[in-house]
Amino acid sequence: LFSVIDEKAMQMAPDADSRLRLQNFTAEEYKHTYQFYKLYQEYDPAIPVQIYENEKKTFRAYEQVTLELNWIDRAMLSHYADRFGVYQAFQWVQSSYAPLARVSLLVCKDERGHSNMGYLHIRDAIARGGPDARDYAQKRIDEYWFPQFMASFGADESHNNTQWRRWGLKALINSQVRDAYDFEIRQVNDSLGLKTMDRDQAIDRGLEMAKKLKASMIAKSA
Repeated sequence: LFSVIDEKAMQMAPDADSRLRLQNFTAEEYKHTYQFYKLYQEYDPAIPVQIYENEKKTFRAYEQVTLELNWIDRAMLSHYADRFGVYQAFQWVQSSYAPLARVSLLVCKDERGHSNMGYLHIRDAIARGGPDARDYAQKRIDEYWFPQFMASFGADESHNNTQWRRWGLKALINSQVRDAYDFEIRQVNDSLGLKTMDRDQAIDRGLEMAKKLKASMIAKSA
């Protein structure tokens, strides 16, 4: 997945510094996959295969990203998706299972760097491209990126979230994590001169997007 996405992104990167950041990002994402594989495998060798089989049958909106093939949208992916990853994984840093906590701390540090990379690339693209680049970034935030990830945290009545909190793997309900993400996104977007739409409107739009996408995927597999 990363090699396909980032081979095209490397071709779009405007300078050597951007390509270097992107190469580092790709290497770290492969590293994360291996770190979690080892974590599961050391607990029970059967778990990685079980997770793989389950994930093939599970719809997760945040994994079904629709990326436009240009440099700003690639930067948006890291700006939103990797920041989303920080907020998800940071709960595991405080979890009751020490091996998970240790791996998650390392991953969180990397993901914070990845989200910052996205921020830098958006900032630089706007500086180079002027009003047209800013207008495009704003359009994509409103129509896709912000709704997509505001709707990706799940409902407070989520069975998984309830179980994770009962086991001590997570401490917060989904809306608490979503609120923290929303607060940070508004600050960083504001520093870029970009606006952030109404929270509830974004969630509703994101849920509708996910509903349509899931229906389309089911129809194609039938």
